Amino acid sequence: MSDLAEPDPIGADRRRARKRAKLPSDAACLICGITNPDMLESVTGSGLFELHHVLGHAADPNLVVVLCHNCHALQTGRQHDLQALPPLGRGATADSLLERIARALRSLAVFLHELAHSLTVLADQLLRLVAALDEAVPGWRRWEVAQ
Repeated sequence: MSDLAEPDPIGADRRRARKRAKLPSDAACLICGITNPDMLESVTGSGLFELHHVLGHAADPNLVVVLCHNCHALQTGRQHDLQALPPLGRGATADSLLERIARALRSLAVFLHELAHSLTVLADQLLRLVAALDEAVPGWRRWEVAQ
């Protein structure tokens, strides 16, 4: 069995700094909240984040949100699974106005469902933190900023 090469902490820090420099300081995926540049790297090499058309491009090309590559792929896949996007391929007929509206509503439902799940997870984490503070630092509530 061969030994692993000695790690290069300076090179690793330099690589992460280059990735972070491409992002805003508060860069995060809207769905999963990932902020680690290593995890945000797109496998396609097209960028760390991608624009997702919440209602589908045909319904509204300007209504976009920023998602990491993985969440964008999942959201688009779900849109296709639920026929929230027009069929792909040759011979597909253009949607009527009513079909575009129906697909836009389905696309929005797919997005809001995932966003609601993410917000629920964040709320649960925050409530666990409050419970931990109550146990570990009983007087912390007196420190809260007055409303």
